[in-house]
Amino acid sequence: MASPPRIIAADQSPQVPNIVRAALDLLKRRAVVIDVPSGEAALEELARGDVHLLVCASALPDMRGSGLATRVHELAPGIPVIILAGADAEEDVETQSPLHYLIRAEQGDRFVRVLRATLDGEVFEDAPAPSPASGQNLGPVPEIPIDDIAEILGNVLTDVGAMAVVLADRTGSILLELGAVGYLDREQLTGTLAPNFSNMVSVGPLVGGAQPRAMHFYDGDEFDIFGLAVGLHHFVCLIFEGSAGSRAFGAVTMFGRRAIQEILELIGDAAFQIQKPEPAAAVVPPAQPPSSDAAAPVEEARPEPEEAPAHPPLLEPLPDDADLESVLDGLDKLDLSQADELFDPDKLAEIAAESLAGERLTYEEAQQMGVLQR
Repeated sequence: MASPPRIIAADQSPQVPNIVRAALDLLKRRAVVIDVPSGEAALEELARGDVHLLVCASALPDMRGSGLATRVHELAPGIPVIILAGADAEEDVETQSPLHYLIRAEQGDRFVRVLRATLDGEVFEDAPAPSPASGQNLGPVPEIPIDDIAEILGNVLTDVGAMAVVLADRTGSILLELGAVGYLDREQLTGTLAPNFSNMVSVGPLVGGAQPRAMHFYDGDEFDIFGLAVGLHHFVCLIFEGSAGSRAFGAVTMFGRRAIQEILELIGDAAFQIQKPEPAAAVVPPAQPPSSDAAAPVEEARPEPEEAPAHPPLLEPLPDDADLESVLDGLDKLDLSQADELFDPDKLAEIAAESLAGERLTYEEAQQMGVLQR
């Protein structure tokens, strides 16, 4: 029979050793936990050999947790190191040894998964972020009343006899966990199932109705999992032991779907609404002056305006070389005796009659010629 693995828990307080033992109990795994109060004591125990894992606090009396991890890498390359830090601790620098840096108060579930993978000789990797549904833009995930939903899921957990229940959104982010959740990698579970529930927006038109429902069942040797959609943006996973099999179908169908309906009533219309981003307003670039190399725009041909009929000038223009003073001096030599006759109506009528060679003027012609005043 193989001897149980040996784990060094380094901390000047009993916190880290207690966390390690509690995680082992949760996993139902046997291991020898060696409590040491300092980094040097951990290195001395490491030198004795046959150590599978070192778990330490971020701050020890004689060194930082990162410094201890570096020494472990130098003395025993390949020995995994887990640093458990407080919420207010500064992050340690990375070392070359297999190292996981966890916040005790926030990442207890992840510590359990890292511990299980390490004891099994596996390399722990975080689940990849789920990709959104192909070609879908569902907008932001609506906020939901977590506290009220927790009460509903707590009741359904008892009604169906499940081990645990997990609430997640369509991106795979876990919003709520109840029950014995430490046995399963929930991040990997929700990240894997999230795209299936995101595609409900495409399946809806195929099955008819604006508010489709969905339930997925996964039958395994260790676990049986039921996934139930909560609108278009959230889903619930009910986790059973692998021996439950299809016997849980009736309870999940009755109590699970009733719980989903209660949650949908809490969320309201937002459960099935898609808030797509508004299209950005088109930006009109400022007009640029045409460059010298650019071709000049072709202007439409415009009809040439008709030329007004030429009228003889009232006075003949003076030539450019005319002597203006001589012209003015000659004005007193002009015979202006006939100028008064131009304003005599009788004389005007006589001149008009002579110009028309005896033809009689009409009334309108006389007005046009200025013989008669309007």
